Amino acid sequence: MTLSKLSVVCAGLMLAGLVPALSADGNELPGTVDYFTPAQKVRAFDAATKAGYTPTVVEAFQDGNFFLTARKGGQSYELTVVPSGQVYPSTPLAPTS
Repeated sequence: MTLSKLSVVCAGLMLAGLVPALSADGNELPGTVDYFTPAQKVRAFDAATKAGYTPTVVEAFQDGNFFLTARKGGQSYELTVVPSGQVYPSTPLAPTS
């Protein structure tokens, strides 16, 4: 494989990897591991809110686990909300300019 073809393949794989994150809030097909119902999303957002965070967007969802972006105390966090409703935050994210 030539360098140019390899570059195209690598770029395509990187872009394909972004698609689930970019479309997570739009959801996947029913019956797939990435599919969640509106009620599940509400429960995840409620759990994050009860934990003191303000959830903003679903970054990803897989097998019952929500990966959210949220704010608390003026800082941004990545949250994992598991099916039991437990919330696991990241360390605060660095501010973006």
